[in-house]
Amino acid sequence: MSPSAPASPTARPSVVPPDERVPLKEKAAYGAGGLSSSLQNSENYVMNPIFVVNLGLSPTVMSFALMVYRLWDGVTDFLMGWLSDRTRSCWGRRKPYILIGAILSGLWMPVLFFLDPAWSIPVIIAWMVSIRLVAFLFETIWNIPFQCMLLESTPNSSERTNMAAWRSYVGTLGGIGMTWIWYLIQHPIFHLNGQPDLLNGARWVYFGLGLAILITGLGPLFVKQRVEAADPAKAAKEISLRESIRLTFTSRPFLVLIGFTLLLQSSLYMKQSLEFFTRLNYVFGGDQKLAAAVSGVGGTLAAVSGFVGIFVARWFANRYGKILAVKAIMALSIVAVLSTWVLYTPAYPYLSLVPGLILSPCITGVWMLIPSMLGDVADHDELRSYQRREGSFAATYSWTNKLSVSFAVMFAGPLVDLAGYDSSLRDQVQDPAVVERMRLLLVIVPVATCAAAYWVIRKFTLDSAAVAKVREELDRRRADRLVEPSPSA
Repeated sequence: MSPSAPASPTARPSVVPPDERVPLKEKAAYGAGGLSSSLQNSENYVMNPIFVVNLGLSPTVMSFALMVYRLWDGVTDFLMGWLSDRTRSCWGRRKPYILIGAILSGLWMPVLFFLDPAWSIPVIIAWMVSIRLVAFLFETIWNIPFQCMLLESTPNSSERTNMAAWRSYVGTLGGIGMTWIWYLIQHPIFHLNGQPDLLNGARWVYFGLGLAILITGLGPLFVKQRVEAADPAKAAKEISLRESIRLTFTSRPFLVLIGFTLLLQSSLYMKQSLEFFTRLNYVFGGDQKLAAAVSGVGGTLAAVSGFVGIFVARWFANRYGKILAVKAIMALSIVAVLSTWVLYTPAYPYLSLVPGLILSPCITGVWMLIPSMLGDVADHDELRSYQRREGSFAATYSWTNKLSVSFAVMFAGPLVDLAGYDSSLRDQVQDPAVVERMRLLLVIVPVATCAAAYWVIRKFTLDSAAVAKVREELDRRRADRLVEPSPSA
């Protein structure tokens, strides 16, 4: 099906019909899942401080270790999406896994930090990878059904954007606390024998975060499914995992979305790694305490600006369309990255927070819009395949996320080492020439990948007019099925 001409950029969206509107209490319940999802990624905030800076792992070794469990995570995503699509229970297709996954993820969260720093580097790496392989399996059991519930909560494209906004609202609140984790685990209350012990601090902090993940992860259980297949007889046809994956990759709009995601995630994660080492060594002169405190302040302010960004992106998308909103976000992201060359200065450490304040609303805005666009892709796929395959799309998209993160971390560590970073120095400041090379890479790499992501999203054809036409045809199918005479008539 070829999309119709783009709608006027000033056209206002139609009012959401009452039977397609999601009640406030269900949006809040789904939003609680957004907090759980955010907290499940909180370990990323302490991996470099604990495993590289304090335990002495090389950034390159760390990158390849992280890549292993990310790729594993992608494999389990496919299996979970296919399995949940085929599940039939009195609770529906997704909710049994939401319950199991929330419990397992919450209880497993602190296990990573029960290691002995006296272990050899290979043993520490083996421990880290094996524990996180299990952790990501538990997260997948919960996360894929959670993503599917957004696509099934309402058939209305604008209301999906509103649901995604709620997930982002609450998830962003979790981001405020996570930026302080590095600082919190250094608190004197966690010292052993009067000496700082980041591992001991992490054990206690992540025990509390695990409980929070368990409780908030149960919120999506209270969301009702409102999307049914246009033709249940055809949708009920069982297909193999291989066939489901093949069909998913024949959707052109979906291929555009995953290409965009691959580039965007690569940009963000490579920037995150380069940014950590650049700020620590250039802006803060190797002072971990100061770096952690300023990062905490910056994270809090960035979370606030990100929260505001959700409102702006939601308004912009509903008025001018999701595609134009994503384009605007990518252009602003490039500006934020370029500003680091000027605003990262040891003379004024707090100026280094400004790029994050610009970038944060961009990140929260785009991750609010992409799941809503994925719902439009699922509708487009149903029109051509008669299948409601939210699980396959959510799993494949999640796998793309993990692949892009694996790609990013695979190159992020070697980029730091290529610049000349010496992990044996531990608390000592790196050579100025090394730091200067990291500053240059911090600008060039994210700008190039963001620009490529901007070019790719221009190929996404499901604008407001095309989505409305798809929805009209699906409604016509349902109406025809309801008036179709029975075989015995």
